[in-house]
Amino acid sequence: MAKIDQGILGPFSGKVGTVVGVRWKGQWCMRSYVARICDRRSPLQLEQRSRFTAMIRFAQQAVHAIRLGFKQKADEHNVTEGNWFTHRNTGAFRMSGGSLVVDYERIAVAEGRLAGVAFRQPEFGADGTLRVPFEDDRNLPRTSRQDSVYLFAYLPALGQGLLLPPAVRQSECLTASLPATWQGEEVHLYGFTVGRKGGVSNSCYLGHATLGLPTRRLELNLPLPTIPTRCSTAPTNPVLPTPETPSTSIVSTPKRTAQSTEGQQLSLFGFMETPPPG
Repeated sequence: MAKIDQGILGPFSGKVGTVVGVRWKGQWCMRSYVARICDRRSPLQLEQRSRFTAMIRFAQQAVHAIRLGFKQKADEHNVTEGNWFTHRNTGAFRMSGGSLVVDYERIAVAEGRLAGVAFRQPEFGADGTLRVPFEDDRNLPRTSRQDSVYLFAYLPALGQGLLLPPAVRQSECLTASLPATWQGEEVHLYGFTVGRKGGVSNSCYLGHATLGLPTRRLELNLPLPTIPTRCSTAPTNPVLPTPETPSTSIVSTPKRTAQSTEGQQLSLFGFMETPPPG
C-alpha cells in the first residue's frame, strides 16, 4: 500500500502496482518492483556476494570518513557516497583460491583534487596513543593553514573503524588515543585532508601495526630503491676513515665508503644510495 501526503499530484511512498515510491537524496523517485528473482546460487554468484558483503561491512565502519572523503565525487556524479565507495574499491576485495582477500593498501576512503599533506612515519605507544607527523607546503594553490587533516583507523579482527579527531594543516602533527579494546590487534591507517574552503584530497594508506607492543614506529608502505647488480662486486672490506681524522658530520654513524670495480663509490649512512649511471 502506498501513502500520498500532498494530494493526487504529489509524491507517494510505498508500492503501487509494479512501481515503488521512495525518497532518495532529498528527491522523490519511482522504482520498478521486482516480484521474482532467479537465484541460482552459482559459485560465481556466491563469490561476488562475499566480496560485496565484505565491502559493505568496511563501508559501514568508515561511513563518517566516506561522507567527508567522497562527498565531492558523489555530488559530481549524482550518486551517494556509499555508491562511489563501492565503485572506487571493487578491485580491493577479491577472491583467491576460494577465499576472500582484502588488499587494504588499495582501499581509498577519500578522493579529490585538493593537495594533501605528506604523512611521515606514524608512532604507536604501548598505552594506545598514536602520533602522526606530517609536512605541508603552504604555497600550494587552494590550500589553507586551517585545512583539516583526518586519520581513519580500521581493525579487521573486530570489524571496527574509527575516524579520529582532526588536526589543522599548520600544526604538522596529529595525536590521538585508540580504544583500549584494540590492544593486541592489527590496525590499518588511512589519512586525508579536507579543505576549509571546500575540496578534499586523495586518501593515503599509512600502513598497519599491532597495538600493545612497545613504543615503535610504523613502517610506511613505500617502495624500496633498486640496487644495481654491479654493486654486488664491491669488496667486502670497506675502507674506514683513519682515527686521526676528526669527523665533522652530525651523523653519529661513521661514514664508510666502498670502491666498486668500475671506479665508482657507494656512500653508506645506514641506508644505500644508487650510484648515478655511467
